[in-house]
Amino acid sequence: MSRAISTYPEPCWTLVRADGRPVGPDDAEPHFDTEAQALAAVASWHDEDRPDPTPKRLTGLCSIATAACGYIYDEDDNGQQHWQDAQELHAHLLTVDWSDLPNGEMRCSADSGACEECDGLIPPLANAVIPGQLDLLAVGSAPKAAEPDHDCGPTCPSPCPQDDDDPRGWQG
Repeated sequence: MSRAISTYPEPCWTLVRADGRPVGPDDAEPHFDTEAQALAAVASWHDEDRPDPTPKRLTGLCSIATAACGYIYDEDDNGQQHWQDAQELHAHLLTVDWSDLPNGEMRCSADSGACEECDGLIPPLANAVIPGQLDLLAVGSAPKAAEPDHDCGPTCPSPCPQDDDDPRGWQG
């Protein structure tokens, strides 16, 4: 998994309404590292139309994503996004124009002009070698020329008409 994605060592806390739904905007779940932080959020709650929320400890561990520039991913500029599945988070980041760097970090969506620092972190062209692809950067990776199955000398044309695998066949 990407170095850009880190998982908290302990489950996060969230705030829920009496019916069990999260209290954030559009039912988003605000996350807190500790119960004390969740209780402090309840203490500062000011919604006269609804009862105070209740802190609830999540059952799984949460993951967050941090770009190479230090930006912590948040979908709506309303605090960092916590995900309970690191692989889903990685897949989501790729859909919002984050990209993997060869060192395991990720660059944020610099193409949108959001980050000048990540804009300079363009992955090199030879990011991954596809099976069967020639790796020009690897030492000694160039394939050796096939040895002819005969000895016709340095003036032999290529492909040699005497080679067994020459589709034209031996011309004599």
